[in-house]
Amino acid sequence: MNERQAAFLIIHSVMEEGSFLNKKTEEIFSSAENLSDKEKNFIRRLSAGTVEKGLYLDTIINTYSKTPVKKMKPKIKTILRMGVYQLKFMDSVPDSAAVNESVKLAVKNGQGALKGFVNGVLRSISRNEKEVKFDTLSKRYSVPEWITRLFEKERGKEGTEKILRGLSEEKKTCIFVNGNKTTKDELKKELTEQGIIVNETEDPDSLFIENYGDIKTIPGFGEGKFYIQDLSTILAVKSIGIKPGDRVLDVCAAPGGKTIVAAVLTGETGRVTSCDISKEKVDIIKENIKRCGMENVDAVVRDATKYIEEDKEQFDVVICDLPCSGLGIMKRKPDIRYRVKREDITALADLQKEMLGVSKEYVRSGGKLLFSTCTLSKEEDEKNKEFFLDDNKDYKLLSEELTFPDEVRDGFYHAVFCKG
Repeated sequence: MNERQAAFLIIHSVMEEGSFLNKKTEEIFSSAENLSDKEKNFIRRLSAGTVEKGLYLDTIINTYSKTPVKKMKPKIKTILRMGVYQLKFMDSVPDSAAVNESVKLAVKNGQGALKGFVNGVLRSISRNEKEVKFDTLSKRYSVPEWITRLFEKERGKEGTEKILRGLSEEKKTCIFVNGNKTTKDELKKELTEQGIIVNETEDPDSLFIENYGDIKTIPGFGEGKFYIQDLSTILAVKSIGIKPGDRVLDVCAAPGGKTIVAAVLTGETGRVTSCDISKEKVDIIKENIKRCGMENVDAVVRDATKYIEEDKEQFDVVICDLPCSGLGIMKRKPDIRYRVKREDITALADLQKEMLGVSKEYVRSGGKLLFSTCTLSKEEDEKNKEFFLDDNKDYKLLSEELTFPDEVRDGFYHAVFCKG
């Protein structure tokens, strides 16, 4: 399997069959062991980029093709999107290669009768014969129309433009330094010596890294000296004010990033109970806490909607980073924009209410509860904060923050409540 065929299988599965991008990518890599790291990087960029820019690419194709995208055969649709992405966003790929390899893909995937059509459309696009009009935010930023309308209603036109622009920016990778295994200065020196570009963040225990290739091959990763974690999440966990010796419950913890930050903060004298709903998810948590050497963490399978009487008022801090629509992380997970529907937001907001209603019981008097999401819809964020306060007079709001996505942070919301 060559790299473009691998990318084709990923993109087609995601955009036409509803697969998860990351899961499908790993599945393809597992089945094609002959792929080099360079080829894998090419596949990741082409597949993720094509998925992210899907509506933008369709606008270009519709400008040049007499047959609109919505009436094309699914495989041809995928091949043309891939070809246009290479023409417009991959400078390392010559136009001739983008066109010719797309024609080969058509033949390879049983669409040989339409290879002339693929060739003609892509060659016309490569010559830039026509002006393409991106006359809506949806087309310009490749975000479904219902999402842009929702943002405009809740965040205003200026806020919506800022959100969509932030989601389209290249995002820096943030790492949380595991203070149990190294210091920030030591890790910075170790990474820099390997040619990795390292910069400071607003958090004293985190760093931005660039020019690193495969994250798992970075010096220090296997030894658990750091953990990849968005800056918004790190700052949210730190905003609770976790102290050494605290007992912490993380109710929806996978893959374990919040747990690791909490475990470092609570220290050897504290304890973190890290939970998620399935063994598969908890196994991922266990893998990460083992790599990072977190001996003060218990990872257990647990449904956050089910009340456990023996845990009533047993925790100093409860972390509720709850299931959400993920509209704030569409840069990191571009397939979200096609998978989430408007009705999902209401269903997820109701699930959050249920989980908060259970989790609040575990906080001791004087303890704190963190409610956070990686979305930007008011129904899942501010309205659920208000619902929680109205429904629980023994809690008060200590702080809240909504961050719009940009090159350093995800779109993220969090609120910290204190009991009693």
